[in-house]
Amino acid sequence: MSVQQQLITAEAFWAMPDPPDKRLELVHGVVRKKPLMGVQAGFAKGNLLTALGRFVKQHDLGLVLPGFGCVLRRNPDTVCAVGICFLAWEHVPEGELPDWFWEGPPTLAAEVVSFQDLANDV
Repeated sequence: MSVQQQLITAEAFWAMPDPPDKRLELVHGVVRKKPLMGVQAGFAKGNLLTALGRFVKQHDLGLVLPGFGCVLRRNPDTVCAVGICFLAWEHVPEGELPDWFWEGPPTLAAEVVSFQDLANDV
């Protein structure tokens, strides 16, 4: 006898409390843990975020944002935790940015991985 796992939506995932020691993603309706970043990977991420942010601001190309969720699929929902992303102005709706996840993929996404990260976890 197999037990079917209850799938959740992006909205239910948003409402979940943040665990203090884990990063989470929603993959095809199932919550998955992501490993925390090590110091070297964090340093590399900071450098990339700073360089990309300066370039985008200098040329007024859009927004650069660290660590937020993008809804990439619906039914079942997938919410990817993006390490660093760039949103070109033409993809940003006029008015306020959403309070929750970004609907759809960013213009550019970058994920810094360390040598101990497994391909299935990235």
